[in-house]
Amino acid sequence: YLHFLHTGNWDDFWTHLWDNHGLTREDLAGMKAGWRTDGITGPGNHLPQLINPMKHFYWILRVTHGGGNMDSAMDFARGKMPEDVQNEIYDLLANRDEYWAPNKIVELRERLSGTWRYGDVTERDVVLLDIAMEK
Repeated sequence: YLHFLHTGNWDDFWTHLWDNHGLTREDLAGMKAGWRTDGITGPGNHLPQLINPMKHFYWILRVTHGGGNMDSAMDFARGKMPEDVQNEIYDLLANRDEYWAPNKIVELRERLSGTWRYGDVTERDVVLLDIAMEK
């Protein structure tokens, strides 16, 4: 769908699905999603304003299901936590193979939790960084 949002061409969407994922129109027509039983047949609505939100949603799925990493999570969380914690996380990322890294992760996760658990605003990207650090 993200490819379709970029191009706006529904026929190109089908070609992309086949070339990159081996999926046919029939495959998508047979997919059931929640309460819908008619599958995905198209054409879809071209809503290019959803490109960035869809990219971020895709990133959330990758992080949540193990395809993300601490580096990319930190890129998104940058500037949304105390500067001292942020600097120590960067130091950890640069020294992740050191003997002290596992204990430092535990310490930083505890300090980081205060920013999303007790702060005025819960920053989703900081929570996702915490999830990445847990892995």
